[in-house]
Amino acid sequence: MKNRVYKFRAWDKEEKKMVLPDNSEHDAFYNFEGWNVSDVFAVNSLLNGEISKRYIWQQYTGLKDKNGKGQEVYFGDIAKDKYGQIFEIKWDYSLLAYLETIWFKIIGNIYENPELLL
Repeated sequence: MKNRVYKFRAWDKEEKKMVLPDNSEHDAFYNFEGWNVSDVFAVNSLLNGEISKRYIWQQYTGLKDKNGKGQEVYFGDIAKDKYGQIFEIKWDYSLLAYLETIWFKIIGNIYENPELLL
């Protein structure tokens, strides 16, 4: 059985920008054993610690857009499916199951592009 990989990115509330796991500009994040952790307790301390006052954490869904060959999909992303429907990626099992069966593309996220959902 394969262990679940926990992967996160963060919205920096102070700088108003997305911080990605490979962004060397924010080395402080690597003090938390990197962004890929398999220990639930490590994830919990990462999300609820002091650093969370500045950042809004978004978890990787385990999916990639464009039929699994594109970019990683995180909760809070905004996607467009092959029918032109635009929607937010949320924690919803039926939505995640649906996304595994269709072509869709990430077109933004709720922090940088909220107007896409209007």
